[in-house]
Amino acid sequence: MTPTNKSFSSHLLAVFLFFLITANGFADNGAIAWVYPISHISIDGDLSDWPSDMDRYAIDKFAFGSPLLGEADIQANFRIGYNLATQSIYVAVEVTDDIFMGNESEEAAWNTQDAHNLYVAANHTPNGSGVISHFYSKDFRRLAEGMQHLHWDPLVRSANWENVEVEIRQNKEEIIYEWRIFLGDQLTVGRTIGFDYEVLDKDPEEENFPSVMTWGPGGGKSFGIWGLGDAVMLEPETQIGQVSGNFAWQGNSMDELPSKIQFHQKGNPACWIQANTNGSGQYSLDLPEGTYVLRTPISVSFDRDEVSRIKVLNQVEVTIVGGQKTQADTVFFQQNTAPDLTPEKGIALDFSPDKAEQIDAYFDTMMDFYQIPGISFALIKDGKIAYIKDYGYRNTASELPVEATTLFEAGSVTKAVFAYAVNRLAQKGIIDLDKALYQYLPYPDIEQDERYQLITARHVLSHQTGFPNWRNNNPLSISFTPGTKFGYSGEGFEYLKSVIVEITGKSIEEVLEQEVLGPTGLTHAHFSDSREVRKHAAHGHYIGIPDVGFLPKEAFMAYSLQTNAHYFADFMISLMKEKGMKKDSYKKMLTTERMIPGFWDGPEGWQESYGLGFHLKDSPYGKVYGHGGVNSGFRCNFEIYQDLNIGYVYFSNSHTGNGIKNSLRQFLITGKTP
Repeated sequence: MTPTNKSFSSHLLAVFLFFLITANGFADNGAIAWVYPISHISIDGDLSDWPSDMDRYAIDKFAFGSPLLGEADIQANFRIGYNLATQSIYVAVEVTDDIFMGNESEEAAWNTQDAHNLYVAANHTPNGSGVISHFYSKDFRRLAEGMQHLHWDPLVRSANWENVEVEIRQNKEEIIYEWRIFLGDQLTVGRTIGFDYEVLDKDPEEENFPSVMTWGPGGGKSFGIWGLGDAVMLEPETQIGQVSGNFAWQGNSMDELPSKIQFHQKGNPACWIQANTNGSGQYSLDLPEGTYVLRTPISVSFDRDEVSRIKVLNQVEVTIVGGQKTQADTVFFQQNTAPDLTPEKGIALDFSPDKAEQIDAYFDTMMDFYQIPGISFALIKDGKIAYIKDYGYRNTASELPVEATTLFEAGSVTKAVFAYAVNRLAQKGIIDLDKALYQYLPYPDIEQDERYQLITARHVLSHQTGFPNWRNNNPLSISFTPGTKFGYSGEGFEYLKSVIVEITGKSIEEVLEQEVLGPTGLTHAHFSDSREVRKHAAHGHYIGIPDVGFLPKEAFMAYSLQTNAHYFADFMISLMKEKGMKKDSYKKMLTTERMIPGFWDGPEGWQESYGLGFHLKDSPYGKVYGHGGVNSGFRCNFEIYQDLNIGYVYFSNSHTGNGIKNSLRQFLITGKTP
């Protein structure tokens, strides 16, 4: 099906936002603006009422999109001030653009014209703040559409254009954007707010993406304060000084030092500034006069699943004097590895209620070390829940606790749930796992490669399609002949979903309800945006700070399940008791289809493979089956030990959640067994 212009535009915007969040990582970008009081400003596009001696900040960092068409393509800068009487900040942007493009059609889209994006995080707190994105052009405007419903910050949830004035004035190649943003009580002298500005320059030669220029470097600006610069509200007489310093390891060290440094003003917690360091741990920046405490926001370092804690050994304070340079004392760090809580014997093997405190102590310790805000956990033994508990927070900024109704993104665990439904349909004869999928439904996205006509449902469920995991913004391709190799792919599951919808004549939600949720008792499993999900959703976290995340408008069978251990345990118990399908169907579903080459996810020496939608392991404890899940800011995993009749699952809302995957297996099952 060919997408409509509107849906295609929305898709491009989603890709654009995804790139910004991933291209440069999550990091406060180190840009700093000094904001002084101004008055008697009219929002009319005429800047004659602005003080001429104000600092101008260049919007000159290329972030994304089509390359600039030479030095004369576009130039931009801004001035910024505040007015306590109107409780507003004012921003004047001056642009020189050789070609100004608007779009006056009713289907005006963000990527078809020149546009500006002003970002403000007024509730600027180190443990997470929401960002209001004011996306504006001559013919188009948007306030962070699609993000507010999941936001913990009430300022973002209540954002509207009534708090914004903006005017555009054009004179040939010179364009003025003049803004007033009402901040209310959040605007106080001496505090810092998150701020950044983007200019999107569309030229006729560009087909899809405009050129995107920013004030502060990096991306992910809609997703939290770590993507923004700092705007500091100052009194007119406030002086600026300079501070320099460095970090150093003490004892055993990692190859890299922390890349961020924070300065928190003593006696004024609302004033804090984050800056970048170089690769050698050195920093130098300007600060308003005052005394500051130095901190680092990076307390966890990770390389794949190997995670280390970074501990600050000494508290450093520095006093900044206006007009002077100050050298701060060295900040010393120490690298700590995870505590070893592995018992001699896995405690699940002979679990009894008196061992519950050991499980609680394990999660308390590991959540602190790995900086995981919240976890939902269940242990299953002999077909019953042996222990189940929720830990921590669904959001570190709001400190809302994880509850029995809190929903976590399950990532690729979705694949196992969908696979169960497909295997039931195969048992009923509704789908033939070995029939080429194109015979059910041709796939125009890959029709240029005839090898796609070899792909079957069996290939999809066992990751043998040859598809990439995700095509991202590239044409879909096949890297090997289907059925000959292992290659993990979410794309294949989305193709199979379309086939299931075609041959059943039902929506995928109806299929899931009839073929898996009902038969297994997996209640409160959600696959797309809804009021219920918005009410109970946990927020993913990166470096301990909440992420916005996206709730999909439709169900995706590769990653969109939202659930928790309370609900998912019922699905696992149904698997362990072989409910809903014949014994032979279970055997086929959990029989190896393709070995996974090399060490992938299990302990060294365990043989790993894929069955029909499930990750399999041959272990000293017998057959193990389950699946892991990774979404932005979420990690989870479930395993079922068939011969032991033991299973466990955890859902976490942190990018470091995989850190406990191996240690939890050791704690519960393997113990210190070599």
